[in-house]
Amino acid sequence: CEDCFGLEMTCAACCVVGECVQLNVTLFLLTMFQKWNGSLFEQSSLKEIGLRVQLGHSDLKCVCPERGHVDFIVIHVNRIHRINIDFCDCEQHVSHRQQLLRCDWYPVTIHFPQTACTRCVLKYFLVMMWSSKVSGHEFYMTLEHLTDNVGLNIPNVSPLCTLLFNSQLKHIRMMKQAGRGNVGGGITSTEPGVLAVQCPACLHPGINLPGDWEQIDVSLKFLYAIFLALDANFRLKNHLWSSKAGDPGLHTGLTYFVPNEPYRAHILNNASIASWTDTKWHPQVGPQKKFFQHSARQRQ
Repeated sequence: CEDCFGLEMTCAACCVVGECVQLNVTLFLLTMFQKWNGSLFEQSSLKEIGLRVQLGHSDLKCVCPERGHVDFIVIHVNRIHRINIDFCDCEQHVSHRQQLLRCDWYPVTIHFPQTACTRCVLKYFLVMMWSSKVSGHEFYMTLEHLTDNVGLNIPNVSPLCTLLFNSQLKHIRMMKQAGRGNVGGGITSTEPGVLAVQCPACLHPGINLPGDWEQIDVSLKFLYAIFLALDANFRLKNHLWSSKAGDPGLHTGLTYFVPNEPYRAHILNNASIASWTDTKWHPQVGPQKKFFQHSARQRQ
């Protein structure tokens, strides 16, 4: 085992028993193995040597197990793993999604999940994205190279899973930090703007603005002046090749931007083609102009 302490060589049966013991204590399962084939060491996994992971029970024993997908995949920080998984189908069982979440595995789909991602790799990706600006595709390609640097034995997982995991995790964290799980209506009762936080750079009376700032000397009033700027929405051109159905937002209208429907109604009622005649020269306004022209035609 490449992840365990020490480099002792054991047989397949002892390796499975050892991992089962560790699994009961530390939930340490997603390890990397090398198997001797008679002439050299080759990559292997616990799935190939016969280990099955039982969910729903802390002792890994279930009187009525339900076999999971034959090619179940778990994404971890060290590689992309194929594992044999069994769900609990006892009288007191919960859904497959809940069983995965209770062992810190985040499923891709709600019903009949075939791919999951560990909480560790989700946190690792968020820190990497914040510190080094790595993209989801680059992070997934790194995991593929860790799995098989040659690229011959890569599990069939879409790179979009990493982006979906990231978007859903950030959405859940925002709801958690806003305390939406402690209210009666939960997430569905979240009103527009509830998830927004105050800008620490702006002036807020009683926080970073003294109480007598209005009576300050004229020569020092520039310290508390407000500077407002208006910039073009360069990302509005994304509406030309995307849609709400193809790329829906999770918390649209709940943070700093208004909800889509009132904004679109405002555009349809106030868009004017003539008001854009003076902005033909700007390279970024062209796509935006087409969007507003399309909105104006819909209004007509």
